[in-house]
Amino acid sequence: MTNFITCFGYHRLEKLLSNLLAQRDGIIDEVSNTRSQGDLKENEGYQLAKNLQEALEEKIKNINQIISKSFIVSCAQLSADNRIVFGSLVQLRHINCDLIYWRRIVSVEESFLIEDTMSAVSEVAKAIKGRYQGDSVTLYTAGQYNQYEIKKVLNTDY
Repeated sequence: MTNFITCFGYHRLEKLLSNLLAQRDGIIDEVSNTRSQGDLKENEGYQLAKNLQEALEEKIKNINQIISKSFIVSCAQLSADNRIVFGSLVQLRHINCDLIYWRRIVSVEESFLIEDTMSAVSEVAKAIKGRYQGDSVTLYTAGQYNQYEIKKVLNTDY
């Protein structure tokens, strides 16, 4: 199954993967060092290092799977008129609490791995897609009405 990811997300995932691969050697060394410190069943340092290695390898595997099964989408090519699309960087004002923040609309996979993003299937993202800077939306979420003003829209891939 092909997933869609943003150019921004692809580059962030590549960077994250590179960082994880760089950490791999250090953790492998730590496993080797702690292995030599006695009985493995009672060696807490070894168990910790081994658990870290397993978690790191799982992250590497997951990111590789996401990258290999993904089609990269350019939001700059999706919207010539600056409407909000998949990949847009949007500044929102949550009117209820007067909070202003930036979020990029990304795939579900990207939203779990990259900070300051919003899944394209979230209620807020679905409500603002297709809208423009200056528009407002009202959503009923978490048992209350929430109003958002779209302050800025940037359709750049980076």
